[in-house]
This record gives sequence, structure tokens and C-alpha cells, in this order.
Amino acid sequence: MITEQAATAMAEGVQRLTGAHVAAAVTGAGGPEGQDGQPPGTVWIAVVARGATTTRQLHLDGEPPEICDQAATATIELLCEVLEKHPPEDHQSGDHPSGDHS
Repeated sequence: MITEQAATAMAEGVQRLTGAHVAAAVTGAGGPEGQDGQPPGTVWIAVVARGATTTRQLHLDGEPPEICDQAATATIELLCEVLEKHPPEDHQSGDHPSGDHS
């Protein structure tokens, strides 16, 4: 299914099953044909961190490998945005796991 609800359920399920601080999920129609009534290039991304779920819908152009690359890049960008807003507890105060505070 290519819906916001599907992406959200997948991300939240991964976080619940793994106990991870952050989880992401992507669902979409990579093409060349549409899927579930959605045109090729329709993608939903969900990122869950610290109890907050952020979603984004994309409408991408290109061949299937290009759509997959664009979706992966957009997922990493959304992960970075979410982590800036909701850093894991271990690193909220600027703590460095190595003990290096430079």
C-alpha cells in the first residue's frame, strides 16, 4: 500500500520491534507502472523518533532506479531533519560517545 498510514505503521513497527531510537520506512510506486491506484513516482516516507512521527509525500520523476535513488536520498534528508529536531537522549546535551568534547 502506498499511503501515509502504511509508511507510518511500518516505521513505528520497526521501532517497536527493534527498540531503536529512530526508525524510517518508505513505500511507493517506483514504476514503470503505477501501483495501488498511485502513479509512478508516488512515495511516502515516515520517520519516527522520540515518540514523534514525521511523514512526507513525494512525487518523483524518472526511471525506476532514479526514483529509488531519489527516495533513498529524501529518506536520509528527512532522517537528518528529524534528528536535528529530536536528537536521541544520549546526545541531547552535546555528549560525544567517545568522550571527546572537541
